[in-house]
Amino acid sequence: MYYYANSQRVAMRTAAGVTYIHSDHPSLWLRAGLGSTSVTSGAQSGDIKYFPYGATRSGAVSTTYKFTGQRLDDSTGLYYYGARYYDAAIGRFVQADSIVPSPGNPQALNRYSYVYNNPLRYTDSTGHDPEDWDPAWVERYKAAHGGSGPTEQDWQDYLLSLQYPGTGPNGAWTEANWLVYYQVTSWLRADLLSQIGQTGGFGVAFYTGLGILGVNLANWNLQPGPGGTWIAVSEMVPPGQAAWTFGNLIIMIPSVKGDIPLLMHEYVHVLQYRFTGIGYGPDYLLWRKDAYEKPAREVRLLYTQHTWLPPIWAFPWAGVHAQHFYWTTAQ
Repeated sequence: MYYYANSQRVAMRTAAGVTYIHSDHPSLWLRAGLGSTSVTSGAQSGDIKYFPYGATRSGAVSTTYKFTGQRLDDSTGLYYYGARYYDAAIGRFVQADSIVPSPGNPQALNRYSYVYNNPLRYTDSTGHDPEDWDPAWVERYKAAHGGSGPTEQDWQDYLLSLQYPGTGPNGAWTEANWLVYYQVTSWLRADLLSQIGQTGGFGVAFYTGLGILGVNLANWNLQPGPGGTWIAVSEMVPPGQAAWTFGNLIIMIPSVKGDIPLLMHEYVHVLQYRFTGIGYGPDYLLWRKDAYEKPAREVRLLYTQHTWLPPIWAFPWAGVHAQHFYWTTAQ
């Protein structure tokens, strides 16, 4: 289980106790540091050093979040950067980028390259773009917002609009598209948005185990679902229901397994599980069912009415989403 402060991972709890995670210091080149775990203290202390492209030079730490704060899959030796996997041994992504974020930069044309081949200056938390905003886009944003500059979340939203087409000419996002998109994120709120991309703690694991207790999973046709969840195709749902959620496990009857709006509804409940923890079940059943159901219903309705909406679970969020009150198509 991990603990966060202002979206930064600062500690983890294991059977050994609480271990504190310390990142490297900011670089003179960067707005922020590379964010690599360099030292752990507390229950499991250690230190680690990296080569420029992220291969381990010496040492070891107990957390799997290492170079630039990304998770290392020890079984494959690859880092997970949200949209794709990265091999620090060769300094290249193992899948091609689905977008070219800066077509005017020759270093961006190789879709396997890592951070424009400049790992001492840039990081890439999304797997789509080094965290150095396109200057032309920044100028367009300022012109559309009375001179106000963008936030990191604005940049992430812009990359999302490049990856998933809107309803405008050639797939461009219109002002109406942005307003609907912000309706979705406003229903989720910061406390739920911050859970996207996480796996959840003890409460999530507890309810997942409760939901599958004594069941032969081989008969459930398990499939990977949104944001680290699993989808089970089964009739094992409450009477009159089409879907049910336990922790990270979403159970859907066979006739609705392709229903994206319903899946979004259940994914909202997953985020609620992750935020609330082990108290979610009693809270939902005994006191606040309507409070939990309302945002899930609203999100499902929006995805029913607007089939162009991107699956928000597929995109790594930079942090807490800031609500926008003014937007123009100049974005």
